[in-house]
Amino acid sequence: MLAAHLLLLSAMSPQSKADAATVVAVARTAIGRPYQWGAAGPDAFDCSGLVVWAYAQVGITLPHSSQALAVGGQPVDRPDLQPGDVVTFYPDASHAAIYSGDGNIIQAATYGVPVEEVPIVQGGPFHNARRYV
Repeated sequence: MLAAHLLLLSAMSPQSKADAATVVAVARTAIGRPYQWGAAGPDAFDCSGLVVWAYAQVGITLPHSSQALAVGGQPVDRPDLQPGDVVTFYPDASHAAIYSGDGNIIQAATYGVPVEEVPIVQGGPFHNARRYV
């Protein structure tokens, strides 16, 4: 039974990595689009809306709330971040972004700032990270 379970997990791993890479690639297509509170793409985004939209492209429905994103999926320690992980910021998890690798995130930060890929430290004080793929 254990061997079958491990085989199933290893068989799922490449698909999860492909989905995570697609989430990042899709999020990158939004770079330069405007921030708009409550928007979930494809023409404008708020922080959680960007996450929701990118994940929807791989068939995963997520809540349009940074606080809800902070409690779903699987917890990830900061040193273990992988591209596609959802990162939340501030003590109340009031901001969310997608980890894109190499210490960077893709975020819709605030009014007047278009969607951007920046170092993770620009997201704000780290709250937590969650893995959905």
